[in-house]
Amino acid sequence: MPSLVVAPHHELAPYTLGNEAVPEHLTSRFKPYLDALENAVLATDTEINLLNKKLQQLMRTKDALKRQQSAYASLSSPFRNTPNEIIACIIQFTLSDPYLLDTTDRRRLRRMMSVCRRWRDVASGSPQLWRGLDIALPSDFQGKNDQVVTNMLSSWFRRGGEGAPLRLRIKDTSRNPFAILGTSFDSSRSAVPFILSSPCWAHLELLECSAPVIRAIVANPSPIEVKCLSLSLTPNHSSADMGGIKLTGASLPQLESLSLGNIIPPTGGLSLEHTSLVSLHLHKFKGQLQALVSTLSEVRLPRLEELVLEQLEATSGSDGSRFTLAHSAVKRLVVIGADTVALLNYCRFPNLELLRLCNIEYRKGSTQKITVESFVKRLPNNFHSLSLEDSNLDVSMIGPLVVSASAARHVYVRSPAFLNHLGKAFSNSLQNLESVYCHEPNYIGDGLFRHLANWFSRRNKLRGAVSKHITIYMQGLSGDGAIPVRTLHASGVVLQNCSKESVEEWKLSYRIRAHRHGLEGYTNSRVLSQNWRGGAWSSDDEEDEGRYDFDYEPGYYYDDPYEHYGDSYSDSYFD
Repeated sequence: MPSLVVAPHHELAPYTLGNEAVPEHLTSRFKPYLDALENAVLATDTEINLLNKKLQQLMRTKDALKRQQSAYASLSSPFRNTPNEIIACIIQFTLSDPYLLDTTDRRRLRRMMSVCRRWRDVASGSPQLWRGLDIALPSDFQGKNDQVVTNMLSSWFRRGGEGAPLRLRIKDTSRNPFAILGTSFDSSRSAVPFILSSPCWAHLELLECSAPVIRAIVANPSPIEVKCLSLSLTPNHSSADMGGIKLTGASLPQLESLSLGNIIPPTGGLSLEHTSLVSLHLHKFKGQLQALVSTLSEVRLPRLEELVLEQLEATSGSDGSRFTLAHSAVKRLVVIGADTVALLNYCRFPNLELLRLCNIEYRKGSTQKITVESFVKRLPNNFHSLSLEDSNLDVSMIGPLVVSASAARHVYVRSPAFLNHLGKAFSNSLQNLESVYCHEPNYIGDGLFRHLANWFSRRNKLRGAVSKHITIYMQGLSGDGAIPVRTLHASGVVLQNCSKESVEEWKLSYRIRAHRHGLEGYTNSRVLSQNWRGGAWSSDDEEDEGRYDFDYEPGYYYDDPYEHYGDSYSDSYFD
């Protein structure tokens, strides 16, 4: 091995410090000395390469030791002793809606299951995660034949537990008649046979589907066990293919909540006869008024407590003067859309407790204004809640409307500015008013404070006032201003600051079952669409009680739902 050290040439070294000419007798010594230096450089490079390889090997050894150290150090981690129930909760909180998994949530669930074997087992042993699917067509079933679709659904829901109430939403985004069914409908194909064969449905939605699919559901000869059903036709459907729709207690014995969207009844009409139906949401109904009145009659729907009417339009030739919808069981009414307002002229609900008006924007002197105020004046004495926060009405319209609702105890609005338009308190209007809920933070200026103090002072002096104090709930109230809080309180006005979370919970207090439908693509999501988690909207959800009220059940395992279908199945549901 050449030496790594080459001593300076004692004769040539002085010439490297200047520009003097080198004598001829020394020029013959250049090459041997340069060769010696080059060999030394090459030897040094060789040594460096050997050391680099050794260094890399040592670095790899160090990394392996650190990984080993980290692995063994984790043996003392407290998380190893975390109960499976906590892990199940962690997995559940990563999902936007753990009770109805869409494509994104199924992808998240797969990532959670890939953490380790234990997490996979915990997820597999959490039946609640496997009882709800939100499927978009045709993407989720792309390239799958009918039998594979049925097997995929069966394998998924099998993990939810035998006999457990299931939730399924299928929406066709292709704008073609139910993409998975093809051009000719066959009741033995695709998802429909699975739906009809499942023993218990807690929540079933078929959105933007074709007329044959709806016929398969409503005309099935055997009863379908479903508590909450939502059906809507694709916007480009042919009404000639629909035929008559008839929903009865015999075909849907457990039905409590029903939503029908974009249904234009042809000659066959829409017939509802159900003794246990509690909530009904009709969207885009178009037909003669007498047909609607007949459909919603108390004789046909004796237990109907909640009615949501959205974008309903009476066709020309409808004579409403001879028809009146009088229903004593209805307690909650939601009216959505300016066209729907006209139906209030022919409605009588003697036991109505809550009225929610959405997207009914009208102007002063319009027929809609006259209709709404006339209906509100007829509200019964047991009425308590008027919801106007999504009405899109100007504050100058809300003031007179609230005054007309003399029976109202609770009023929900966006801004308290409507209080400036209450007018003179010379008559005892709003004698029952107890609270005003403002959904948006707003500063109440001194002028409004003064108006409130004067108005309610005069009101309390009138005879027959029931509520002596009115509480205004709103975010960001400080009580500072020229009119002090104690002056307002003395006149009967109590200002109550509230949190953003409280505002979000106010709609929950309506207990409107139709909020869980939220017909996507039609209904304004701000108006109705909310995340439905378990029984948050109603205490009547028996499917979340008893033996099914858990998130994790130890030892509750089933076969891998995608082991028999290879990557195509897992990709369909998790990617």
